[in-house]
Amino acid sequence: MNKYTRRNLLGRAIGTAVAVTAGISSARAMAVTESCVAADSESLRNSLHYVARTPDAKKACLDCAFFTGNTGKPACGNCMIFSGSVDATGNCESWSPKG
Repeated sequence: MNKYTRRNLLGRAIGTAVAVTAGISSARAMAVTESCVAADSESLRNSLHYVARTPDAKKACLDCAFFTGNTGKPACGNCMIFSGSVDATGNCESWSPKG
């Protein structure tokens, strides 16, 4: 007899979808807690398309004119545009090279 019934396959597919969704949610929650970003500036960050990890390493917040380092957290710093902390590896549309 065939052990793969429609009900069995559907149950496995749903179980897999739930596990993947839970994994993605968990990863997002960990990324938020590890980030230097304050939740209260989310609207401004979204409008400037801020990302915690820049796709272009030459345009990281660390190398931006608006960035100042944070001695307590070397992976974080402060941004004059956002008036708060940012990830040193982040980037937004207001990035400007240090001059």
